[in-house]
Amino acid sequence: MADLSVPCTASYLEAKGVDLSTVKEYAKYKIKDSDVYVYHKDSVDVEIERERAQLLQLKIENEQTLADLGLSSREEAEAEIKQHMERLHEYDKVKDATQALIGRLAEMRSTTCKELYAEFGLDLDD
Repeated sequence: MADLSVPCTASYLEAKGVDLSTVKEYAKYKIKDSDVYVYHKDSVDVEIERERAQLLQLKIENEQTLADLGLSSREEAEAEIKQHMERLHEYDKVKDATQALIGRLAEMRSTTCKELYAEFGLDLDD
């Protein structure tokens, strides 16, 4: 008769992404302050196959997203994101410098930044 049991801790299976509610439990033992369960091997195998199918679906969705964005690889996507972040950082530096200049100009004219924003046609929320 084949051994259809798999001994392991519940936390091990949870870390592997196994939904314990779908796995048939055979027995529960206490070993060194840990609960060790013996699960029916077929139940564990079914759950692992379900996880593999979900992983495959995510990979397909990832490839489709890359294609939709006109990117050919994860590396290309990461490079695109890095470049975008660098541009945002540069924009923030320029914006900070501009706000400092507007503040200094407002001080020199004895007016408020809000009035200067209006004078220059700038949006306060920008």
